[in-house]
Amino acid sequence: MRDYYYNFLLGEVVVRRWHNLPKGRFFSTLLMKVIKFGGTSLSDGKKMLNVARLIKKSSRQDKIVVVASAMRGTTDILVSVFQKYKRGLFARAFSELNQLYRLHISALDELKFKEELYLTTEKKIVSLFDELSFYLTRFSEDLSASHYAYVVSFGERLSSNLLAGALKKLGVAARAIDSGNVIITTKNFLKAKVMFTPTQEKAKQHLKPLLAKNVVAVVTGFFGASKDGTVTTLGRGGSDYSATILANVLDANEVILWRDTSKILHPQAFVPTAAKKIPVRIKSSLN
Repeated sequence: MRDYYYNFLLGEVVVRRWHNLPKGRFFSTLLMKVIKFGGTSLSDGKKMLNVARLIKKSSRQDKIVVVASAMRGTTDILVSVFQKYKRGLFARAFSELNQLYRLHISALDELKFKEELYLTTEKKIVSLFDELSFYLTRFSEDLSASHYAYVVSFGERLSSNLLAGALKKLGVAARAIDSGNVIITTKNFLKAKVMFTPTQEKAKQHLKPLLAKNVVAVVTGFFGASKDGTVTTLGRGGSDYSATILANVLDANEVILWRDTSKILHPQAFVPTAAKKIPVRIKSSLN
């Protein structure tokens, strides 16, 4: 395999792995990639494990940041739960929330973790559902757009912890990262605009130290937070946008979007990568 290739989009030669310097010295140049996986790729534990194997293979060659969508159907259920709580249909909302809980515990069981990893991951899943249930009960009589954004962000929080666990099972150092700590936006809760300068600073603080240690960051897609920490969403399909935002602020070499290609891309998805001429590849999760 050649040590370099010509990238026609960038218009330059890109070093792949090892470059021979004068006087017989070598340095390693790993590519930095952001890889996003949609809900179809993460729809159950078996598929998550397949995704984890793909990430493990990629991480042997390159530095990887992963963006995780919610498990397939999760966001729709969370929207329904929110609407039912707002209408006072608490029993029906709780039933749907319980359905969602069983879906994620089923995925956890399918991952077949050893006891310690299972219990650690289960504790995180249970804690997230407890937090969500308490939050909905607390604000059920006065749910607003900001509450909606917070509620629907839980799908990605749940899936990122499961996927990080799957990577750990395969011996890959990984950490689930809440994108609210990285992607800084305006306070438009449903279609927030990204503030790139503070986002770059947060990425330097939270992601670059992990990359330096070859730890795979599994970042939640779809949402960010305002400067005061209030959760905001990037709009439906926002996980693709999350990936390209992170690619921009991390100066990634490439973005790979694994997605259900029947769904429409986020309208801003290519803006951050086009600004820095970062190649984007789209792969179908339906194949």
